[in-house]
Amino acid sequence: MMDPDTEAGLPLPPGDPQPMPGTPPLSSASVADRRADALPPGTRLGEFEVLSVLGAGGFGMVYRAFDHSLLRPVAIKEYLPAALAHRTGDQSLWVRSSSDEPSFQAGLASFVEEARLLAQFDHPSLAKVFRFWEAHQTAYMVMPLYEGMTLKQARARMTAPPPEAWLRHVLWAVLGALRELHGAHILHRDISPDNIFLQDRGPPVLLDLGAARKAMGRSISSRHAPATVLTASYAPIEQYPRADSDLAQGPWSDLYALGAVVHGCLSNASPLPATRRAVRDRMVPFAQVVRTARRESGTHYSPAFVAAVSQALALRPEDRPESIDEFLRAMEMTEAPEGAGLFEFRAALGPVWSGSDADPAGGGEAPQTPTPAAPPQAEIGRAH
Repeated sequence: MMDPDTEAGLPLPPGDPQPMPGTPPLSSASVADRRADALPPGTRLGEFEVLSVLGAGGFGMVYRAFDHSLLRPVAIKEYLPAALAHRTGDQSLWVRSSSDEPSFQAGLASFVEEARLLAQFDHPSLAKVFRFWEAHQTAYMVMPLYEGMTLKQARARMTAPPPEAWLRHVLWAVLGALRELHGAHILHRDISPDNIFLQDRGPPVLLDLGAARKAMGRSISSRHAPATVLTASYAPIEQYPRADSDLAQGPWSDLYALGAVVHGCLSNASPLPATRRAVRDRMVPFAQVVRTARRESGTHYSPAFVAAVSQALALRPEDRPESIDEFLRAMEMTEAPEGAGLFEFRAALGPVWSGSDADPAGGGEAPQTPTPAAPPQAEIGRAH
């Protein structure tokens, strides 16, 4: 029988319905309220039939569905911001008040843009979009039905930090997805343990392009840009709205976030946010985290691995690797790990995997709820 946290399906918006740190737990009634507007089983959306609700997030609903045209199970994600809109009898959404209309429309445009971005790519470590369309005053995207759990959930079930070979499997998949995005001049901008999905069998998948934007033209000064989407413990300093306008975003920004994910995975705690590091850098150096892991669990990591992750975590953008390929060279990863396409994350962990139902204890902070406003564009190219 499948573990509740490995229920098949497109993962929820990351961190949802988990509360933000420092906030009271989300009540069961709150979750029930979100599900009250869910489409009932048997609802037809063209050739797709809704079978059940996989999850309800603050900005969307995810359904298990069946494609009667191609005879396959799928996941359907519907834009449904519960705080802004509700369902009517004809499946349409209606905005709760006229003052909410601009936010609702901005969120809808962002949802559609994410679908269009994902639809451009065909990479095993990027979530695919089979179809997307607008109807009933909302929008839908049809995606594969994945089985597994997020890296955050998996780390909570490990008895020790994962071995380097395991991390290299995960990194190879995520870096391949990022190379695809960066090749199209697109930055992800929200890499976190919640946005890396470990399939039961197959390569990890990088989720949630809701914060991604095509980078073009001159970089926009962040102090004059709209509110952005970021996850505090993983976002680089240049991604913050009040960051120095000379700090351009680029591939090195995503690499910082990925380095922070590895740091948190070994320390089993959320890394210190870049804004706090900029005031006084008290984050435990990655080399020290590695020494602690070796002392407490006997896990060893190669010098190249430690040096590459440490460089990616540099506070100043100019001190980080400039590209995915440069980072891979630093890690001495010239080819895919053996069996990368058939990766089974539990088996590869060996005795480190406990499989217990322990709650996540660190290793990733719940992301901030995406704001309806579009995040600022960023230029791929360093400021000189």
